[in-house]
Amino acid sequence: MRLAEVLRNARPHQITEERYSKWGMDMRLKILQRTPQKLKLEIEGEGHTILNLLESTLLEDENVEFAGYHVPHPLFPNSILLIRTKEGKKPEEALIEALEKMRRKGKELSQEVERALKEWEKKKRSS
Repeated sequence: MRLAEVLRNARPHQITEERYSKWGMDMRLKILQRTPQKLKLEIEGEGHTILNLLESTLLEDENVEFAGYHVPHPLFPNSILLIRTKEGKKPEEALIEALEKMRRKGKELSQEVERALKEWEKKKRSS
C-alpha cells in the first residue's frame, strides 16, 4: 500500500501527493508533526464529509487516545487531522487500519444497496 509507505517514511513538513485513479482524485498530504505516538497531517482537498467519518472510525480503536480534525477556513479545502495513540501503537498504523475499515464498510454498504435494489426490482416485476 503506497499510503502506508509514505506515512512510515515521511519527515515532518514533507509534502507528498497521492493519486487515486479509481476516482480521479488528487490528494496532497503534508506531515506537520510526527512523534512515536502522535501524527498531525494537513490534508488538501478534504473536508468534513470524509474527515468526520475518519475521526469516528479512529475513535473506535481502543489504542487511539485522541483523534480530531478541524478545517481552518471554510474557503480553503485544507483540513488538519491529529491522531494520538497509546504506547505500543503507531498513529500511522491506526490511520491505515481506520482507512481500511472505512473501505470495508463502504464495500459492504454498496453490496447491501445493490442486493436491496435487485430485490426491489424483482418485487416490482412480479406485481
